Amino acid sequence: MKCYVLVTGDLKRRQSIIDYIDKVPEIAGWRIASGGIFLLSEKDEEWLTDRVHEEFPKLVFLIVSLDFYSVQGYQARDTWEFIFLSSASTPMSSNVGSPLSKRGIGSSK
Repeated sequence: MKCYVLVTGDLKRRQSIIDYIDKVPEIAGWRIASGGIFLLSEKDEEWLTDRVHEEFPKLVFLIVSLDFYSVQGYQARDTWEFIFLSSASTPMSSNVGSPLSKRGIGSSK
């Protein structure tokens, strides 16, 4: 399972995109955070891009793969946990606080 972020400036279509994502069985889960829609899927970026483009041919968007061990930023703990679902079995560190924390694993970075 990998985590991706679907990024678009078309906020008017956000609910339509979410409604569509809910119908795609290959997308195991989603959440909105940091202005993007985070997706969990076994499929790759190209497959996801093709599906979104087929449904929304005029939508300008990016789908970006996230690697929990290289992504940096500040997010709520539940967002880090969502991203972590797609990663290796290393347990979440207790240094992931609320409401925001940097990265989500027990590294000193």
